[in-house]
Amino acid sequence: MHWLILALFVSPLIAPSLPQVIYGDDGRREPYLSDVPQSIVRATALLSDRRDLQPVVGGYRLRTLAMGKRYNTCTDEKFALQPSVEGKCSGFLVAPDLLVSAGHCFLDSGACRQMAVIFDYAFRGNDSDPTLVATADVYHCDKIVKRVYRPYGDGADYAIIRLDRVTDRQPLTIRTAGKVKDDALLMVIGHPLGMPAKISFGTQVIANDKDRYFVSNSDTYDVSSGSPVINSASGLVEGIIVRGEEDFIVTDSGCQRSLICPSADNCYGEHVVRSTVFAHLINQPVNAY
Repeated sequence: MHWLILALFVSPLIAPSLPQVIYGDDGRREPYLSDVPQSIVRATALLSDRRDLQPVVGGYRLRTLAMGKRYNTCTDEKFALQPSVEGKCSGFLVAPDLLVSAGHCFLDSGACRQMAVIFDYAFRGNDSDPTLVATADVYHCDKIVKRVYRPYGDGADYAIIRLDRVTDRQPLTIRTAGKVKDDALLMVIGHPLGMPAKISFGTQVIANDKDRYFVSNSDTYDVSSGSPVINSASGLVEGIIVRGEEDFIVTDSGCQRSLICPSADNCYGEHVVRSTVFAHLINQPVNAY
């Protein structure tokens, strides 16, 4: 189902993340296997329902299924055996107590009450268990500071939420003026398909003419919405993933396989709302939702 049709049938409280896809070679990898600064990984979070948290001593165990089982993927699908939370979206810190995600992740104030913001959901080595998270790494939405969702208008789609307490994590720095260069090399970090954090390298700009968003070829999926798109050279957040091509195709055997686009010319592309659209709100007092 295409994302525009999906938008008509979302939950009245928390919308699903909108679908994305793989372009060329799959560039997703575990953060601990990359040289990306740990501060970037620590500033990124999974947004999920509070009911996905099972209390245990010292924190929570996330309610998960194997990704392949949750999405009925073919057995040889990449990451098919990894844990998958029924997550809503991804997000990232722009201030010690402010997080940015996609606007369609918060359809009304009830979404804020239901949402858990989970940091450090990631593999730290081959033997680590990412489904165990410490109490200190789980936050909640205190209020929606600003939400914009105009998929049929200018394409703007973002939400700024205030967390229930201040974090000790370093916020990401966003672009506040100008726009990404056409030849910029980008990366995306988030929680595709509700899995532990993944970094997608090799993302490029494929269309840069719109005021509110640009189009990229990022390897992203459902639950990637709200992920920061980061300039690999400057470290600036250029924007957030909000919508894109379908994730999977159904094979003759009935299992799902990632849709592969040999080039961006063959597919819809992944829309990235520019950070300059909401940058003026970050350091100013704004009204609650």
